[in-house]
Amino acid sequence: MRRGYRVALAVLGVVALLAAGGGVWLYFAVHHVPHFYAEALAAPPAARKQASDEMVRRSTALSNDARHDGRWQASFSTDQINGWLAVDLLQNHSRTLPPEFQEPRVAIHPGQMVVGCRYASPRLNTVLSLTADVYLQEPNVLALRIRQARAGAVPLPLKDVMDKIVHTGENFGFVAALRQIEADPLLLLTLPATDGDRRGGDVHVDSVELREGELFVAGHTERPSRAAMRTR
Repeated sequence: MRRGYRVALAVLGVVALLAAGGGVWLYFAVHHVPHFYAEALAAPPAARKQASDEMVRRSTALSNDARHDGRWQASFSTDQINGWLAVDLLQNHSRTLPPEFQEPRVAIHPGQMVVGCRYASPRLNTVLSLTADVYLQEPNVLALRIRQARAGAVPLPLKDVMDKIVHTGENFGFVAALRQIEADPLLLLTLPATDGDRRGGDVHVDSVELREGELFVAGHTERPSRAAMRTR
């Protein structure tokens, strides 16, 4: 009996040790900060402001170009996007994100984007990250194939985050629809239709490319004929 008792204690000790180790691992895993996110947060405030201003300038120029007939294109660097997220989004568009999602940042690789943000709630404080393949499904329809979601280093069920993503896309003016491709969620974001009024024409986004550290977008604008305008 004494030997069996010792064996049982040893087994329980191993189980307790593994459980404690697992708890420690889970704590540090949940509080893991992805390298790209830590690097983006470390940018000096002056550099963030300069990058944000450049992002706003390029976006304004793109918007003006898209008001006129013909082709247009623009590119935005990771630094410019992250600067805008850190400065202009926070100052002028803060309500587009749910309050528990804070300090969003991105990393851009060929064909793929990683988005991270601080998630703060009474039950959990961690860095959420989302990896998605990004491409143009058809003109004016942006497709995001969600590959994985993580809280720190811990994988999250994608169904738990998709509703928030859809809601955020709608807040930015997209028409959002959720589909499935193989085992992955597929989020389709459609630009709202333009009215082709006297100030401009119908805008068509023809190309969206994710290159290393850069987002490239191109398209064209067509002014409707006078006859078409009279029928609207």
